[in-house]
Amino acid sequence: MKKIALIMMVVLLLAGCGDKDVTIVGIVQEVNGTDILIDSEGAPYVIHLSDADFAKGVDTSFVNGNEVEISYGGEVAESYPMQIWGKKVLRNEAR
Repeated sequence: MKKIALIMMVVLLLAGCGDKDVTIVGIVQEVNGTDILIDSEGAPYVIHLSDADFAKGVDTSFVNGNEVEISYGGEVAESYPMQIWGKKVLRNEAR
């Protein structure tokens, strides 16, 4: 019985490891070429956007103070500040 329970847990854990993108929302603090520094809930993140797409109608120029929403693959480089490689800019709006 324990083996069956263990196998079920492993299957459920593996099923949760999909290719789903996640999003981050934050305020632009600094713009440096194709990278932006944002504050998201009090934590700084550098978002690399060189390969990112933009959703239809989203402004492609970033300005300090704008609120952005960016999707990424879920991977975060645990440096300071943390780094994310953005896939798609979903929102870039003045606050």
